[in-house]
Amino acid sequence: MRETAVAAGSRSTVRRVAWVAAAALVPLGAAVAPAAADAAEVSINEIFYNASSADPAFAGVEFLEVKNYGATDVDVSGWKFSAGITIATPDLGLPAGTMIPAGGFLVGTSDPALFAAKYGFAADFSFAGTSLSNGGEQVTLVDAGAAVIDAVLYDDAAPWPVSPDGSGPSLEFNSDASDNALAANWHASLAAFGSPAAENSIPPLPLVIGAPAGYPAAGEDQVLTATAPVGSTIDLIYKVMYGAEVTVPMLDDAASPGGVDDGVYAATVPGAGEGELVRFKVAAARGVQSASYPAVGDSRPYDGTCTPIPSGLRRSIRCCSGSWRSRCIRT
Repeated sequence: MRETAVAAGSRSTVRRVAWVAAAALVPLGAAVAPAAADAAEVSINEIFYNASSADPAFAGVEFLEVKNYGATDVDVSGWKFSAGITIATPDLGLPAGTMIPAGGFLVGTSDPALFAAKYGFAADFSFAGTSLSNGGEQVTLVDAGAAVIDAVLYDDAAPWPVSPDGSGPSLEFNSDASDNALAANWHASLAAFGSPAAENSIPPLPLVIGAPAGYPAAGEDQVLTATAPVGSTIDLIYKVMYGAEVTVPMLDDAASPGGVDDGVYAATVPGAGEGELVRFKVAAARGVQSASYPAVGDSRPYDGTCTPIPSGLRRSIRCCSGSWRSRCIRT
């Protein structure tokens, strides 16, 4: 399993320390492979293990992608997979002279002809009579000396993304994460059949909006909540009836439900008048990820709540009309 980096922005700090420690044990004057530190930047980056339902013509295509996250080219001559798959060469290793350029990719497939027909280019290597398991398995990459470079134990069940199991997407590693051994750091590709030899898609930020607690009385403040990863920036945008939009930051502080830094954000909307509709939407971001509620493409631009109306059908119609979803009640 790949270990978690110990410093932000340093994908392989732990593994670099391991290389340095190993080098320290080498007798003085002995040669140390210059690519050792650079090898720590190479990792399994995308797994397309089951395309069965995506397109009958390409139901058998699958691939595994390795990426060099480093700033220098890495010589991967003789590297092998010791678990999961094997490479179709006489010694089961990558041929001499195989390089992964800085920021580049190495892609292998179980069916080179089918892969080329689907993606329009040739894979870098093929599997030797093996395929990626549809039920999940460990895939281990080792160097020419059998030292483990990277290992991923993927699965087709939660907490791993489940749609890559036959529905079309691949498993893509989150590019801003540091540990590809964690299921939480993988997502289903946005494009069917994945993105071999190209940058992974950016997954939407996980965002769950808490339902308002019942119908607020006239003049009663509403506390709205959102659940998202710690460190997110979330704005609540609301408007009363047809007034101007007001933006309020949603905070994950001591006053929010559950306390500080628990991933539950909250903001308060001041109480509205009798029978008035309060419409709201949410915008969230964290790093390169973003999300909105209602989601992009939703036919309604806002969600909303409405205060009770003691009497009068006319005001009820005024409150409930429109293309947004709202909650209205008359008493």
